[in-house]
Amino acid sequence: DPAFGAKGDGTTNDRAAFQAAMDAAIEAGLPLVVPQPPQFYRIALDPNNERLLVHGDLAVVGEGRDTTTLRFTVQTTATGKKYAAFYVAGGVNFQLADLRLEEDLHQSVDQFEFAGVYFESSSRQSACLVEGVDVEGFTHCLYSPSSGTDAADGELFLAVRDCDLHPWWTFCIALWTVPGGHKRLHLYDSYLHDNQNGHLVYYQPHNSVHVENTRFDGASSWAFHFQGTEVAG
Repeated sequence: DPAFGAKGDGTTNDRAAFQAAMDAAIEAGLPLVVPQPPQFYRIALDPNNERLLVHGDLAVVGEGRDTTTLRFTVQTTATGKKYAAFYVAGGVNFQLADLRLEEDLHQSVDQFEFAGVYFESSSRQSACLVEGVDVEGFTHCLYSPSSGTDAADGELFLAVRDCDLHPWWTFCIALWTVPGGHKRLHLYDSYLHDNQNGHLVYYQPHNSVHVENTRFDGASSWAFHFQGTEVAG
């Protein structure tokens, strides 16, 4: 909707327009359809605006990974904060499809971390799908910590299908979980490749993983790292 004001001209900061459109879609219970931009959507973050916040159930759908690009950057020299292109609040059901996420800063990893999609842990269950999406240049592409704003012992079911994940620095996918919690990853028809430091997929105990028809290439360490002793098989 032009009323939200996103330009997609590669110069205008479309962060506020995207957040307003996401808020409206969540309130209406409708998907947010992102059309092909004239150039690309430039989304600049800063210490006062650290993310696009997904605070309710939402689907964000582009016109195609070759035509709909969201290019993120962080405008600061400050350290100590963590940034995310999409920050999915705990317990929220989220779908991201048919677009490309880019990070063009490639900052020092000692300055701050920058996730493509950050899934907050919660005591509530949630289901999330990332499908037909390229994620390029972030510190981590898809990332979920163990702790959240509550007990964080609910289940996150994350399905990743037909994606190209290429982090600039560390993880394609990393999922941590508290005892009693559970994260379930189903990974299909995707390509995970060429990080600079760490593993392509990092997994802690209390989690389950299914991988099918997926290529792993160019890892600086392990393709998979399953850590912990509480493994059921």
